[in-house]
Amino acid sequence: MTVRATSEKSRLKKVDTPVERSSLPVSTVSHQNTNIIVPSPPLKYALLAIILKIDARSSGFNLVINLVANSMLASDIESRESSAFSSEMLPSEFIISLSDIELPRRSQLIKSIELDGLMSENLTPQSNRGSAISRRINRKSDENCFLMGILNATPDSFFSGSRSIGIENAVHKANLMIKQGATWIDIGGESTRPGALPVTIDEEINRVIPIVSKLRETHPEIMISIDTRNHQVARRALESGANMINDVSGLRSDNMIDVVVEFGCAVCIMHMQGEPGSMQANPSYDDVVEEVTNYLENKAKVLIEKGHPRDLIIIDPGIGFGKNHEQNIILMKSTKRLKESGFAVLWGISRKSVIGIITDKKDAHDRLPGTLATSAYAFTQGVDILRVHDVDEHQDFFKVLRALEN
Repeated sequence: MTVRATSEKSRLKKVDTPVERSSLPVSTVSHQNTNIIVPSPPLKYALLAIILKIDARSSGFNLVINLVANSMLASDIESRESSAFSSEMLPSEFIISLSDIELPRRSQLIKSIELDGLMSENLTPQSNRGSAISRRINRKSDENCFLMGILNATPDSFFSGSRSIGIENAVHKANLMIKQGATWIDIGGESTRPGALPVTIDEEINRVIPIVSKLRETHPEIMISIDTRNHQVARRALESGANMINDVSGLRSDNMIDVVVEFGCAVCIMHMQGEPGSMQANPSYDDVVEEVTNYLENKAKVLIEKGHPRDLIIIDPGIGFGKNHEQNIILMKSTKRLKESGFAVLWGISRKSVIGIITDKKDAHDRLPGTLATSAYAFTQGVDILRVHDVDEHQDFFKVLRALEN
């Protein structure tokens, strides 16, 4: 039996044999929705099944090879004084050639969570993969908030310290945040700061996908989030190894919802009133807490009704996204209302203007102490994930806080 990799388009070929199909067991070659039934060799030979399965939720290929040797073949091998099995042991008419399959790289074949020893017995990683990601989303009462390090592949994000232009620079920064203790790396290719203008889909893809791919290749264990409101970018990122979609537009797009359900990935639904370019012009609510919470709960309900796991859904009130200062403060103080929904909660408040207004610090570089104060409050309110610029400082903060509490 041979499997060879070439650069040509994928194609399966069936070898005609003189063996009567009805009289023998069969082997199946499956490619996407196509099943090719091939007569198995007589019982004195191995029963072989090669299944090439494209599993969208695994964001890549799973190549599963099953080899079953019966006692008669085992005796053949023993008599030949050989411990190895090869296709030479089979009659030539039973050799199936999958000659035109272009195999992906290892980083595409096996996603990070599968490398974490999480394959289920039936070789389908979905349930275990989801459980492992869930454990990095829903924190326990005795755990610190999970830290999501911000990595912006943009030239215009509001905090210049988060900007990482070029793959090498971005991966270097990600490596540092991982070493410092980040559970998640959130990669974005479009600035959504107040007044920001959109970029093209192609530009966003060119900015983020090489970083996602390289980071997955070098850090198979890290959780990767793609910060995007475009379903095309989200799909490419998941195919390249991302574990979460962080959608600042709050799943307004039905196409984005479809991508989330198709891949079974983690998703953060963030509330934003309006668009980045104009969202801070005149945000208006009758009841900001109930309106934001209801919106997030309704979007989450849509996913659940489509079969998406509840524990892979995170909600984010969207501090600074279509809210004035007073509305931001009210939402932050009402986090327990969000927690009542039963979903994990993410805060993205690091160095934002709401902190600058309170502290009278106009420069984002001066807002770290105020950021740590909001993180302390978030911890007491049960926030699960903190999206931050300063991973190391937050780790020190939580170490000291835990030591004093215990």
